[in-house]
Amino acid sequence: MEAELIRERVISGLVAAKENGKTLGRPELTKQKKKALHLSNTTELSTKDIAKECQLSLSTVYNLISKKKMVN
Repeated sequence: MEAELIRERVISGLVAAKENGKTLGRPELTKQKKKALHLSNTTELSTKDIAKECQLSLSTVYNLISKKKMVN
């Protein structure tokens, strides 16, 4: 009963946010992250070099690559 009430409130809040022009969900990948993924797939650059080239942290590049492997 309470769970249904909470669910209704959440859904109405999401609908109201959409009507007010809010973008819901996860943000898209930035240009830097897309470039890093492209470089990792098309070149023989090391992860460290890709991080420097794209101005990302090394851990971010590793996370992007590992997530990409999970999807494929």
